[in-house]
Parts: sequence; structure tokens; C-alpha cells
Amino acid sequence: MRRQMEDDEQRTMRLEDNAERTRARREAESGEQRESRLAEDAERAQIRRQLEDDEQRNMRLEDNAERARARREAESNEQRERRLA
Repeated sequence: MRRQMEDDEQRTMRLEDNAERTRARREAESGEQRESRLAEDAERAQIRRQLEDDEQRNMRLEDNAERARARREAESNEQRERRLA
């Protein structure tokens, strides 16, 4: 328990240090640098959204393919049962 609290405290301190360094870096950057960084951030966000969309689309395609396989298998089983009957 104590170890967990120490780990949490260290993690919090690292996060606070990182946030402070980020604030200092952003305060020091010029307007042009800021615009460039914001444009890069926006581009990365757009790419991330596209990747997420692609992943969701692939999951839907895989789900649809699995349902189609199950449907074909069920139809095949029904046909086999009719032949054997």
C-alpha cells in the first residue's frame, strides 16, 4: 500500500514537471512557431481520427464477414440435413 502511494506520488510529480516544462516551452515560442505547432497538432489529430475511422470500418467489415460465414454455414448445414432426411 505504501509502495503504491509512493509510486503515485512520483508519477504525479513527473506529470507536474512535464506540464511545467511544456508551459515554459510554449511561453518561449514565437507566434510563428506556435502557429506551426498548432497546425502540426491539428494534422496529427486528423490523422489519428482517420486511423480510428479506418479501424472501426475494418472491425465492421470483419463482423459482416463473420456473420456471412455463419449464415453460409447454417444454410449448408440445413441443406445437408435435408439431403440426409
